[in-house]
Formats: sequence, structure tokens, C-alpha cells
Amino acid sequence: MKPRALAALIGLLAGPALAQMPTVQTPTVQPPAARVPPGWTPLGPVQTPLPSAPAQPAQAAPADPVGPAIQSQQLPVLQVPTKPDAAAIASPPPIIEWQPRGSAELQALDKVTARTTTLTGKVGDTLRFGSLSIVVRSCVARAPDQPLDSAAYLDITDAHAGAPGFHGWMLASEPSVSMLEHPVYDIRLTSCRP
Repeated sequence: MKPRALAALIGLLAGPALAQMPTVQTPTVQPPAARVPPGWTPLGPVQTPLPSAPAQPAQAAPADPVGPAIQSQQLPVLQVPTKPDAAAIASPPPIIEWQPRGSAELQALDKVTARTTTLTGKVGDTLRFGSLSIVVRSCVARAPDQPLDSAAYLDITDAHAGAPGFHGWMLASEPSVSMLEHPVYDIRLTSCRP
């Protein structure tokens, strides 16, 4: 017999026996007056525990040779998958594509004077800001059904010898991923426009 069924059977048999047992009231025993140290809280009256009845093993009911009755249930109907369309197999999943744009909008900052300037240039144009020359090589944006973002490939050089330059992609949504590391100027892509 399974443990759960045995426990349920014991509970059913023991329930009426417990209900017929007389209840015993135990008088409350007052403890002798004791000195309570300062800062301590005295305990309430102590009660003696009720005597417990000795445990008696329950008699197991005879096992049903056939087993318990099972209610008939309607089982769900499983559908066998059919062969997919050849067109569905042949078409690849949609690819997130960047769409080419015609011009880039940049924000330039002169860190010394705190002057910001918006620069707009077509792909292939050279823009000037202070001693910097900025060539926009490519500008792309995500499709309208994708999260808004733009990226531009820029070549940035400084007229001063030994000054740092930048050659690579800049992302509008993540300007700190790739940025011009220059002591005086900061260039960021804001968007790519048609």
C-alpha cells in the first residue's frame, strides 16, 4: 500500500477514537516565588504537559485486489504535425539590416570653451571643427520596425602633429563604445539622415 494511502487510512480510523477520548484538564501549577534578577522579565505560570496516549498500530484494511476505481476521463486528442510548406522551409528568417543614409549629423564639443556645434555632412564630405578634419565615409540607420539607432564610419584627423585621430564606426545609441579620445575635442554621432 502506498504511504499516502496508508496515512489517509490511519487518519480515518484514528479520528473517531480521538473524539471519544475524555478530555483531561490539568491544573495550572504556580511556581514558587523566585527572585528575578534586575532587567529580566518573569515568566508566566508553568503548565504541565498533558499525558499522551500510547501509540497503537492501526490495523491495515484488506487490500483491494482489483485496485481503486478510476473515473473515466476524456483524454485530449493529439494532432500529428503535418509536413511544413516548402516555401516556409526555403525562406530564411528575417535579418536585421542597416539601411544606407545620405548624411550624418554630428555633435562637436570644444572642451576648452564648452562650445557645442552641430555638424551635418553628406557621405564623402569633409567637415571641419577647430583643428579637426572629419570625413564621413558611410552612414547607416536601422529599419523603421527595429529599435532606433544610427552608425557612421568616420575618419577624423587633427592638423597638429602627434594628435590622436579616429578611424572607425560610431554608434548614436552607444557613444562610449567607440569615441574620439582627444584632449580638446569630442565628436559624437547624433543621427543619420536620408
